[in-house]
Amino acid sequence: MLYIPSRACRHALPVDGQLDVSFREDAARNRKDNGPANIAVLRRRALDVARRDTSKGSLSIKLKRAGWDDAFLLNLLNQLDSE
Repeated sequence: MLYIPSRACRHALPVDGQLDVSFREDAARNRKDNGPANIAVLRRRALDVARRDTSKGSLSIKLKRAGWDDAFLLNLLNQLDSE
């Protein structure tokens, strides 16, 4: 079996790599039925919302901040309405 470092995989597959970095997708425990596909859709939408924000900071930090700060979360969601 060929060993591929995770850093090389992330550069080859930017969307999947970002999902893995932001949401630790490899450690997810949802493996039954449609669960993995449903969660993947929600995670991609969350990344889309965070990418629209123009404030400084990485996507991971924006997602954490949205989880901690309700005002920031509402700001992110309100940006969807304005566009």
